[in-house]
Amino acid sequence: GQKSYNFGESRYQKEGELPKSKVPFQKGVRVPKRNEETVLNKINKTDYLLSSGWELAESSKVIASPKSLFEPDLNTLDWYNAVVPGTVLTTLVEQGIYPDPYWGLNNLAIPDSLCHTDWWYRLVFDIPQAEYGKRTFLRLEGINYKAEVWLNYQLVGKMAGAFSRGEFDVTG
Repeated sequence: GQKSYNFGESRYQKEGELPKSKVPFQKGVRVPKRNEETVLNKINKTDYLLSSGWELAESSKVIASPKSLFEPDLNTLDWYNAVVPGTVLTTLVEQGIYPDPYWGLNNLAIPDSLCHTDWWYRLVFDIPQAEYGKRTFLRLEGINYKAEVWLNYQLVGKMAGAFSRGEFDVTG
């Protein structure tokens, strides 16, 4: 039988066992990418929140690009405006790629391959002048499930685990 919540089955269900509906899946309609400015919100004396301006793309798009992911002027028009905080699926639903999985049986329209695809999140920002020369940490408050964290062409660390948190010294 079906397990509750979003844990899914431990095996693939046979076609005849899948739930049926007389209502078709909702159709996703791709939302055009917006040019979103990065906003550094100062949340206390030492911390800034980087919650806007994030972009998301499949690894295949990043690898196929003739320019480096780290170039500030990289053409990201075919990327998605990422929902942060949020998951890859949250972004793809908001961007109209997939229908709302909590409506009817729309969750059946979301392919299993989604969780087997590598994704890149990207954010371009300038550190405030007042922060130059100070000890600086990059803190991530919930990576799901695995990540390599890069800043200015350098790997600063790796993370693994459901909604794990990480902090990396990026001074300099």
